[in-house]
Amino acid sequence: MDSKTSPAENKSFSNTYTLVAKIKPGQADTIRKVAKAGLEGGQWGSGSDVLGILHYQRFFIIEDKYLVFTSEFDGESDDSYLSDFYSMEITPGPSFGIFNSAWKYTEGWPGPGDRDAFIKFWKDNKVEELLTYSYYPGVTAKDVRKAVRLQKAFQSVLDQPGAAEALKHPALKALLAEASD
Repeated sequence: MDSKTSPAENKSFSNTYTLVAKIKPGQADTIRKVAKAGLEGGQWGSGSDVLGILHYQRFFIIEDKYLVFTSEFDGESDDSYLSDFYSMEITPGPSFGIFNSAWKYTEGWPGPGDRDAFIKFWKDNKVEELLTYSYYPGVTAKDVRKAVRLQKAFQSVLDQPGAAEALKHPALKALLAEASD
């Protein structure tokens, strides 16, 4: 895709989401412990992998007062994104309760039991972005993963004995030019 193509001209593009909520007094260290346990337990990100739409997601704390979540996801709608997160939150599996384990230490968190309240909390605490830059406009998370798999597969071919002879075919010229970059 041409880097000058606007998201409106592209059928799939990414959006960012940033949520900021005030931490209940004295709970910042508890959130840090929850985050550490999630990371060490291998839970962090595993449920999000299943969605296949996230480029990244981050949690951080500002001045022990605010818990911040930021992400970039593929799609046009916050509603579908938040519905996916809610489904992950209430479905047994790697992400079951992961948002509740952190957000329950913030003011106004309704818990995972009420879908509408869950989504309202996310929307009420959303911070609108001012500017976003993407080095890969119009490229989905699935596109990135596929490109990495293709690159690894191609490198595997290059590592095979006799690959140099097979790669002399004129149809592979463009592919080899890209691979040499």
